Amino acid sequence: MFVAAFFASLLLSPLFLQAGLDSCGRASEAYARGDLDRAAQELELCVDENPSDVSWLLRLCAVYQSLGRDDDLYRASLVGIDRFPEDRRFRLTAGIHAAETGELDRSVEVFSGALTRWPDDAAFRENLAQALLLRGMERLDADDNEAAESDLRWSTDLEGTNYDALMNLGRALYNLLRPVEALEMFDRVREMRADYPGVELHRGIVLVTMGRHAEAVEALDGFLAHRSEPEGHYFRGLARKNVGDCRSALEDFDAAMSGLPANADALYESAGCLERLGRVPEAETGYRRAIALAPDRPKFRLALGQLLVRSGRREEGRSVLDEARSSYAGMVEEDRRALSFKSIRPGDADESSP
Repeated sequence: MFVAAFFASLLLSPLFLQAGLDSCGRASEAYARGDLDRAAQELELCVDENPSDVSWLLRLCAVYQSLGRDDDLYRASLVGIDRFPEDRRFRLTAGIHAAETGELDRSVEVFSGALTRWPDDAAFRENLAQALLLRGMERLDADDNEAAESDLRWSTDLEGTNYDALMNLGRALYNLLRPVEALEMFDRVREMRADYPGVELHRGIVLVTMGRHAEAVEALDGFLAHRSEPEGHYFRGLARKNVGDCRSALEDFDAAMSGLPANADALYESAGCLERLGRVPEAETGYRRAIALAPDRPKFRLALGQLLVRSGRREEGRSVLDEARSSYAGMVEEDRRALSFKSIRPGDADESSP
């Protein structure tokens, strides 16, 4: 939430109510009779005629604010920044408007410049942190993870208790294949607010990536005790599979597929569990279904080919393995990460979705 600047109190200033025949006086008369549109017109002339007098520009901003003319208020604030660099109100108003209209680069520029000039100003610090959070989330959604990490880390440095910034920073770090740092962010959130929605889901996902499967099961048990989410079941299934509990893992993969019926990865992992449990025909069916859903994933064909060879169907299995090797040869890298996070928006944490 941005901290705003208000100009309305200026409208009651005795100076504003002075009368006269020039544009400033006509503005005063128009305001006195409640004609704010005419007051704005005359004030625009008055400001041009008195470029070194901040009081009239402030009053023009006050009228724009009262009329709800936000774009005009923004433009007037930019003029104020240029003419009266020591007045904080213009910077605050311009920075907020820029952020709220999607001009996040301008907003960051305005607020960072203001904070450099007034390093102890809490309003500029809070608003800069918010603008960086919004820009960081935009960059995260655009898969520009390096830039997202830079913005989100800056935001958390400014406001270390902003849970949304910490969570999104963790997501960016996960995408950058830096799970240890990602886990550190999620752990910070948990330490400050253990009931933050989705924090155990995020911890569980990262712990699976790090190979800390028993801890991942514990984290995801905590999350799934309160709500059932396909992603939570999928990653707990992976963790359970890796600690050797294939029967429980199958239950999780089934739950994941009930929420995400086209989940080729869940089919593949489920088939692996079925194979370990000696349920070979079901495993074969699972691998084939996974291949049908994602024919460009060579590891699915590799698993099927190996199963067929082990089952005595060597010729068929070798043919499938050749297809897998051919697919691998055309790939630079497969399975770089289990998933790629997008942003989690402020107020959306209750959705708990990667």
